[in-house]
Amino acid sequence: MKAFELLREIYWEAKRAPDAKPEDHKNPYRRQKLIKMLYGRTKEERVATKQKYNELFEQRKLDVEKELLLLESERKAKEEEPVD
Repeated sequence: MKAFELLREIYWEAKRAPDAKPEDHKNPYRRQKLIKMLYGRTKEERVATKQKYNELFEQRKLDVEKELLLLESERKAKEEEPVD
């Protein structure tokens, strides 16, 4: 009986807890505010920041590709070694 009572209390407490409102994500004013917070206040700042992020992303892609090629060449070299 005590366990059911505790479960009921936990259930009702969970129902009372606030949920994330889906409207907050679709609200254009909130979206605009978040974009300005992340990328900069003026349009020039936002364009420059987005360009910088794109350059960083491209550089990261190149680094990862180099690393994968290096690992692949090491694996092939290891496979080609003669077994004594």
